[in-house]
Formats: sequence, C-alpha cells, structure tokens
Amino acid sequence: MKAPLSWIKEFAELDNNLSPEQISQRLIQLGFEVEDTHVVGAGLEGPLVVGKVLEITELTEFKKPIRFCKVDIGGSINGIVCGATNFQIGNHVIVALPGAVLPGDFKISVRETYGYESNGMICSTKELGLGEDQSGILVIDETFQPGMDAFPLVNAGDVVFDLSVLPDRGYAMSIRGIARELASSYGVKFVDPATRDFNLPNSKGEPCQGEIVAPEACDVLVLRTLEGVDAAKIAPWEIRRKIILAGMRSISLAVDITNYIMLELGQPLHAFDRAKISGKIIVRTALPAENLTTLDHVQRKLKTSDLLICDEEKALSIAGVMGGLDSEVSFATSQLVIEAAHFNPSIIAGSSRSHVFSSEASRRFERGVDNKLPVAASKYAASLLLKHGGGTYAGEAILDNSPKPHRILMDVNMPSTILGFEITPKQIQDCLTSIGATVKGTKVLEVEVPSWRSDLTAEHDLIEEIVRILGYQNIPSTLPITPPARGLTHHQQLKRSIDRFLAARGLVEVLNYPFASHSDLEDLLLDSNDDRTRLPRLANPISEEVPFLRGTLLTGLAGAARRNISRGSEDLALFETGLIYMLGKESPTVHVGTDRKPSPSEIDSLEQLLPAQPQKIGILLTGNRQPASWWSKPIAWDYLDAINIGKEICDLLHVSTQISSQAHNPWHPGRVAQFFLNGVVIGHAGELHPRAIDNLGLPKRSCALELDLTLLFSLAPEVTHGNPILSMPVAKEDLAIAVDISVPTSQIMRALKEGAGPLLESIALFDIYVGDQISTGKRSLAFAMKFRAADRTLTADETAQAKMNAFKAVESEFGATLR
Repeated sequence: MKAPLSWIKEFAELDNNLSPEQISQRLIQLGFEVEDTHVVGAGLEGPLVVGKVLEITELTEFKKPIRFCKVDIGGSINGIVCGATNFQIGNHVIVALPGAVLPGDFKISVRETYGYESNGMICSTKELGLGEDQSGILVIDETFQPGMDAFPLVNAGDVVFDLSVLPDRGYAMSIRGIARELASSYGVKFVDPATRDFNLPNSKGEPCQGEIVAPEACDVLVLRTLEGVDAAKIAPWEIRRKIILAGMRSISLAVDITNYIMLELGQPLHAFDRAKISGKIIVRTALPAENLTTLDHVQRKLKTSDLLICDEEKALSIAGVMGGLDSEVSFATSQLVIEAAHFNPSIIAGSSRSHVFSSEASRRFERGVDNKLPVAASKYAASLLLKHGGGTYAGEAILDNSPKPHRILMDVNMPSTILGFEITPKQIQDCLTSIGATVKGTKVLEVEVPSWRSDLTAEHDLIEEIVRILGYQNIPSTLPITPPARGLTHHQQLKRSIDRFLAARGLVEVLNYPFASHSDLEDLLLDSNDDRTRLPRLANPISEEVPFLRGTLLTGLAGAARRNISRGSEDLALFETGLIYMLGKESPTVHVGTDRKPSPSEIDSLEQLLPAQPQKIGILLTGNRQPASWWSKPIAWDYLDAINIGKEICDLLHVSTQISSQAHNPWHPGRVAQFFLNGVVIGHAGELHPRAIDNLGLPKRSCALELDLTLLFSLAPEVTHGNPILSMPVAKEDLAIAVDISVPTSQIMRALKEGAGPLLESIALFDIYVGDQISTGKRSLAFAMKFRAADRTLTADETAQAKMNAFKAVESEFGATLR
C-alpha cells in the first residue's frame, strides 16, 4: 500500500514540522512495516512547463517508433523527438526544457537526433519521479494551458510511504485507515472522508435492479445507474496524480475514479456498461462448467465455490477479484452501473487463490472491508462521474443485510493485568474512541466495535489495540528465571550427537521448507494407500504449488541437491532432521475460550486434532564419496554406504535394530534395507529407484536413508554402560555355513548370536561365496567369531561347544549346513 503524505494530511491534521522519518517511525510503532519512503521528483530541477502537441511527424525509416513533434510551450513552439506513441495532436503534456535536470541526474539539452533538432523532452510518469510507469507519455488535462509552470502539478517533494499491511488489518489498505491511525497516535483531528456529503441530483430514469442469491457470501449490494456519461473524457489531474503516486496506472475516467475511491476509502468498486447487461444484476455462485473471460483476456474455468456478479443470462465478473471482458466499460460507453458490495473475505480469498490471481480489489476484500462503505463509496463515485463525465443520475438499488455492530464486554482492569503496567480508565476510553469504537460503562466496559474493524472480536483484541496506541515500549521487560544447570534435554543431546557424527563423516546439514505438493508424492512413486500421502492441507499456503505439509524429508533433500547440482556441485552428502506430518482419524472440533487456561482434558482433545508429527532424519548421497585424484579412481556412494550410516546412527544411540531386505518405494527393490525393532519399522536405506531418480532429477545410483528419530529416541537409554575391559584371553573360531540365498544375513547373525550364548564377544561376516562349488539357490557365508569369559580362560571344548550351539541355531531355524 503506497500512501502519499499530502493525501494523508487531507484527513489527519498532522504537524507540518514532522519529518518523513518521524512519521515513518510512528507508522512502524503502530504495527506497519515501512518498506520504502519515496520523495516525489527527487532531483527534479529547471524549467518544467505544460505543452500542447500541435503536429506529429512519424519517422518510419527506423526500426522502432520515432516521432518528431511540434509542441506549443506558451509563446514559442519547440521541436521535440519522442519515442512514445500513446499521445496525439491536441494532447497536453509536461515538457522538460533544455537546462532541466530529471530524477537520476538526467540533464536535458538541445541535441541532434534522428536527423532533427530536439529542443526538450516530453516526459513520462517515471521520468518525472511520480511512479514506475514508463509505458508512455503522461497526458494531462486540457485545463492546464501551454507555458504554465508544471512543478505544482508534479508536487515535487511530496513523500510516499510504501507500507506492508498485515492480513488482519484490511481497514489500513486505504488513505482513510492510515490517516485515522496517525491522527489517533498523534492525538490530532481526523476528518472521516466517508462521512462527507456527496450530493447527487434527483434520479431520472430506470435504475438497474439487483438480487443476492448467495446471502452467506454477500450481505450488501449497492447499484447506482448513470446515463449520458462521456466515458472518453480524462479524469482530473488531481485524481490521476494521486492514483499514480499510489502505484496504479491511469486508464480511463470510470476506472480512474473507482480506483481513486478504493485507494481513499478502501472500498473496491466496479463499473459495468449497462448496455451489455441483460436485466438485473445477480450475486450468485458459479454454475457447473461455467466459464468467464476476464479483463486480462484469459478464459477462466469457474468453480462452483466462486462468487460471481451476473446478469440474468451470463456471468459478468468474479466478485471481488476481476471484471469480465464482455461488460467492460469502453470510451463509447454512455450508460454506467456502479457496483459496490460487501463480500465474505474467505470466499474472495478462495477465488483469488484458485485462479492464481491477486488484484487490488481482492487484497482488500480478503482482509475485510467496512460493510458500511458500499453506500457512501458508490455515492461518491457517482457524484465524481457526473461532475467530470456529464450525464444524469438514473437512481439506485440498495440491498443491505449487514449484521448489527459487534459488542465486546471487558473488565476495566483487564488491560493493566495483561500488559503489566497501569492503564487508567480514561486512557482506555481515549484509545478505543480514537479507533472509532463506542465505549460505555465504568467497571465493565461495553465496547461497540466500528464497522471497519472486523478483526476485533474479543477483549484481547481490544487490549492489543490499547497497547499499540500507547506504545509497545511501555510494556515492562522482565527476564525469565532459568532453572540452574538444566542444560539440554535427553532428546536434544541425542540429536546433537547425531548431527556431530554425520558432520564428522563429511555430510552437510540442510534446512528445507516443510511444504509439499501432490507431484512430489508422484515423483517418489508413492501409491494412494501409503501413509506418506495423507498430508494436511494448509488453509493459507505460501504458494498454491506446495499447499501441503510434507510427509517425507526426501523431496526437500532432492530439491536441495538439484539446486547444488545446477551450480556445479555433483558430489553431495546431505542430511536433514525435521518433522513430517501425517493425518490421522478425524476428531470432533474442540472450542476453548480465552478467559481461562484450558483443562488437561481440553488440551488432550486439542492435541488429537493435530496431525502426527514424528521427527525424522533424512540423508541423500549423490555422485562420489571420494573424488578422482592422481593416486586413485573416484569411489561412488552406493547403497551399502546409506545402510551403514543407518546402522551407525542406531549404534550411536545404543539401540539394537534388525535389518531385512523389503521393497519399499522410492527405493530400488533389490538394493534397500528395512530397519525394524520389535516388529516395528523405523526406516529404510539404500539406492533410490531409477524411475524416482529420473522424476527427482538426480544423478544415477543416488542413495538415500530415512529413519524415525522419535521411535529411536524413545528407545535410547538415558544412561549407557561401556563394555568392561576383560583380561582373559580371547578364543577365535571361524564358522562357514551354506544356507538358502533368500535368507537375510542379518537374520542369520541374530540366530548365531542367540545360539552361541553369553560367551560370544563378537561376530563378523568376512566372506560370501556363490558358485559352482555350492548348490544352486544356496550361498556360503563365513563368520569370524570371538569367544571370551570374564573369569577364566576358555577351554577348547567350551569354545567348540559354543560354536556348535551357534550352528545348531541356524540349522534349526534356516536349514543351514556346515561347509
């Protein structure tokens, strides 16, 4: 929202001694973000006059449009070469004469160009420092005579504040709202522009009638009909200058006036060509398979949730978002219908997002517009159109079903209790009155909320307004008392140990946005039955392309890898720890008031409404883990690296897990390990599926791991005990067995450990053989086993018996034979 200071001062009697910096700081204190402060015409110097175009010669021998113009500058005629084509003979323009300096230190002088002597410059909006539009020459009213000083028209030195307005403060998307805020903060007089008397003549004719078919979406509709209007006329310069400073383009009389009123009051308006309307205007939702070509020449497929402004035959516009091309006002229009309405903010926001289009109107409607403005704003628009475009007033149709003003009860002591400093009843009344509220009562205040503050619904909203006006700096600062020697929690310590371990292994931690799309799930080859596809949808996503919360860390890691690969870094080892989100069963909605702390049962009920949010760790490995060098060839990451990292993480947490081979998308079905504990799957690691790799845009043979840290942390012991250092000698034995190739090695090692008993100190697989010397479908596995007792030296018989017990265990369970 761009707000010129001169426009603000029309309604707020601010002290002229206040500097732009002081006003900017006050706006920040009021909760606005001042993104920029622009001085109009900064650096503009020298002779600047009004000119009238007398002749135009088109120079066609050049690749781009070039014109040689003769311009009357009052008392003399100057020849000026110009590249713009949006003006014609008879137009009045602003001319910078030789010796002038335009913003950006652009000096104007007499010069030879394109075979002509150019004696000055016909200026655009940007060249004068009024705005950013440089699409054409700035054409002004014919009431300004050639030779007049144009400096007063530019109003050089005016200041424009570029403000970021929070979503719950729609009233501030207007000069009216900003002026009210500053007047309230400085304690000066405020004149509400919406309460002015906009005189309209008596109606003469048949006004367009209206009907609201969707009362839940629209509670106020005002239609004002004008006849005999000359829509080809140009809006007064004062109106056009203001909308240009506010960042909008001047288009036509009707559009400029409706935009001007929207900027000043905050009420979006729309002008229809009545000759293109069949019957009355109806507010309804879209019909199935209904289409509309909007003003941007795009044919839009409407959804049944879209709210429309229609006539009796067709849709005319998407309500509160954009008008339709078929009912657009042109320079030939003579009959106008001015539409002003109050819509449900959530419905307008939904239409805007579903059509991926945000307009100045939709940005205001979705934040909330004063439901009392449609009558005043439409009357203001009709009076300006009649004044500057001629014609007669045919009458109006007003449908008003707006609710009664909202009332809030508040204990007079509540603001002091909540904010922590003394606030007198007079201060409370002054603050609330300054924002337009009506306050009654002494001990318990009855506050009637003004119609433009739909964001005020409870007493805490009122308290926030009070402290915003008094100043947040008045809240006393108290540091919390931290219990001594608390330190990190057990889970924080475990996470930090994992982070340090992975960093020591050469992996790099990344932090990705927790958002996802359906295409991400398709890229990972996940079917509809997978829990990772049951994602919560955000009510207000940062982008419609990623409207869900993620169900896996792998998509974010893949995106980070693609960005790095596109910049030349192909050998990557990335990891991320973070939450994923999965919907559970639907639970009934729980409503908890703000007057007390929720009970434990209410907190539990609220927790049930949240999606499951387990903490995961994800790892992505691409390219080489050891680059090529003069002494060795490159060594690529492979699926065993991902599996081993997973094992090492579990070992680091002192959690004993089992591993099996189990197909699971998006991993390669033959190169994936499933980690599980007590029958519960805690993650997978291995090489990604070739199709998933292609979908994700990753290098071939990329590997990944994803483990459930929430489960692992819950099983990790608080205190770990190191293995004792034994002084007794170790006994070493090798065991070679033949077993079905389908039996996982991890299961065989488990059985060997269980069979060998407590004397087994360690076991390691050191050889695998498949070939002619063993039966088809079998493989040979050779294990190195170490035995030791804590209190004695083992005899040869004891060692042999323990080894034989281990073999019998695998023989019994898997049918293994000795080799």
